Parts: sequence; structure tokens; C-alpha cells
Amino acid sequence: MLLLGKYGISQFIANSNLWELGGAAASVIVLMLWIYYTSIILFLGAELIKSLAELDDKLLEPRRYAVRIQTVVVED
Repeated sequence: MLLLGKYGISQFIANSNLWELGGAAASVIVLMLWIYYTSIILFLGAELIKSLAELDDKLLEPRRYAVRIQTVVVED
């Protein structure tokens, strides 16, 4: 999956006019694209694991050092 994204981003770079922006700005754009793409893979993988666990009726147990977070809404 990462190789497919790497190929897609390289094609985007080859066929775009990023060189007109300058070296630093173009490299920041490419870096942001790569981080966005890899984060999508990470979050889709997490959703896939959750869906497969729900399909098998298994409970996902947190590890020993996991910390439970409670969200509290405070109104003025």
C-alpha cells in the first residue's frame, strides 16, 4: 500500500509545477502529502481491526499500561 502511494506521489511531483514554488516550499508540500497518505493508511488499518473484532464478537482489551480518558463537557 505504501509503495502505491509512493508511486502516486512521485507521479504527482513529476507532472506538477512544484519547482516554480521553490525548493523549500515544494518539499514541505510533498512532506505534508506523504504524512497525510500514511495517516490515512494507519487510521483505515485501525478501523479494519476494530471491524474484524466486532465481526468475531471479540472484545479489544487495552494493554496493561493503557490509560482511560474521560471527556467532561463544561458549560458556561
